[in-house]
This record gives sequence, C-alpha cells and structure tokens, in this order.
Amino acid sequence: HVVQILENLISNSIYWLDLEKKEHPAFQPKIRIAILSNPTRIIYADNGPGIPKSRRESVFEPFFSTKSSSKSRRQGLGLYIARQCAEMMGGSLSLVDIGKPHENRFNTFQLELKEDVDES
Repeated sequence: HVVQILENLISNSIYWLDLEKKEHPAFQPKIRIAILSNPTRIIYADNGPGIPKSRRESVFEPFFSTKSSSKSRRQGLGLYIARQCAEMMGGSLSLVDIGKPHENRFNTFQLELKEDVDES
C-alpha cells in the first residue's frame, strides 16, 4: 500500500512540476521525501504550484481533479486511492502546513503509519 501511495504522489508531482517547468523555464523541480519516527511517518513534498487552502480536503475526494482531461487517464482518483490505502493500513494521509513555498497553498503530504504494521 505504501508503494501505491508514493506512486500516486509522485505521479501528481511529475504532472505539476512538468507544467510549472513549461511555464517557467528557469524553474528547478524538486521532490523531497523524509522518513520520521515518533510517530512513524513519511513526509512528501515538492516545489510545484501547490494545492490551494480551499481544496485541502477536496483533493482527496473521488473524481476531483484540476488536471486537463487530455493529460490524465484515471482523472481524480490518485489521491483518493492514496488516502484509502493509508486508512486500510490503519494510518492517515493528509496535507500539512509545513515547508510551503507558496503563500496559502500546500505542497507537503504526511503519511502517518500505524506502529505495528501487519506483515501478512
């Protein structure tokens, strides 16, 4: 499930970072991943345009997307599936208010994992 979550986050980043690079050729795309403990969590961030505060929760709803329909096959399911995977493991996936490169926008996801993950 963690691989699916990271794959969905990376896929979104690639789309938005590529778009930002096309609009601003001097832009240097970056993705940062940190693994932390107490509680166990993965912090995932990019320096793309970010998600507006007003869409902080709606991005996790099924079929919600601001991507061009010609650019996405599974439009609006990536973050929904990612959150569902996190919850199936007893964890959570949320946008957090840290490391914001843009005012009033979110660029950082936190995947909090359950301490005693079942290996089966």
